[in-house]
Amino acid sequence: PTIRIVMRTSSRGIIRSLYVYDDVAEAVIDVQTGRLLRATDVATNEEKLADATTTFDYAGRKVTHEDRVRPGRNRTFSMPVGGDPVDLISALVQTREWATEVGMKRDAFIFAGQDVYPVSIYGEAFETIGTKEGEVRVLMLSPRMETEPPRGVFKRGGEIKVWVSQEGERLPVRMQLKLKIGTAHLILVEHTVPPASVVNAGSDAASTERQASGVPAAAPSS
Repeated sequence: PTIRIVMRTSSRGIIRSLYVYDDVAEAVIDVQTGRLLRATDVATNEEKLADATTTFDYAGRKVTHEDRVRPGRNRTFSMPVGGDPVDLISALVQTREWATEVGMKRDAFIFAGQDVYPVSIYGEAFETIGTKEGEVRVLMLSPRMETEPPRGVFKRGGEIKVWVSQEGERLPVRMQLKLKIGTAHLILVEHTVPPASVVNAGSDAASTERQASGVPAAAPSS
């Protein structure tokens, strides 16, 4: 059986009146092994900004990336040695299983776009932030590239910060992306999960919806 995790990101409010942006990212994960099998990403404004599918062959330890908007980025490459790739969505959701204390660290190979990055995720500080459900206690996490030269979102001073609730389902409730063109703020507005019977039957789909303010949250970076 598999489970499909979907993250929908869109501009809202005043920002949407200036810049319409919608992104749907999906990750198909094998329930038994926890391995990422396929990832897709479709982003649009007035035109299609991204439309890509990445598949993961664990028997051959190969990753195949197909970009239908920028075919020049199509590539097949070897998986990293020492671990399996995980998409950013799953990595953030999985933090609720271990991110409980300041100073905690977890290493992961994060799949993003056409690459896989070795990333260390650090628990930085406890904070209290406001959400639509009221004030919640959160642990702020900071993913960093430390063992290889920064690339992707991490190059040119880019950084990610994630705030994970320490209450209830312990979900990531806020994210900040600092990019070369500005800073994007993402806020969790809805999260749904399928009944256990649906997952056991090998079907869909956990869904997370986030609203973005600032620059487009998933603006492509070269």
